[in-house]
Amino acid sequence: MFCMLSCFNLKEDENIDEFRACLDLFSLKLIKDELLESTTPITKRFHHPVMDTDKSNFEYFFIMKFKNEDQMERSVKYIFEESEPGLTLHQNVWKKIEQYNFICWQDI
Repeated sequence: MFCMLSCFNLKEDENIDEFRACLDLFSLKLIKDELLESTTPITKRFHHPVMDTDKSNFEYFFIMKFKNEDQMERSVKYIFEESEPGLTLHQNVWKKIEQYNFICWQDI
């Protein structure tokens, strides 16, 4: 399994429920096209003095899961092709984000 952690903050005028709805539509399209296995629920950061040592200021997180590297690469290709309806679905998610960071890993 290959995974991508998305860490992000929303733009000031956006709300998490609208973001979630857009992410769900985008994820469902990728899953339907066999470009994604699943997306975890969005989580909100809990600032704990011992358990949270990360210095970033990201408030929200979710993970996209891919069954293998090939599926992940096909997903990336699809995004960069900017073809519809994926382009609009991706932009509807992307335009709500102010700051972001992606981390990718492979399960071992």
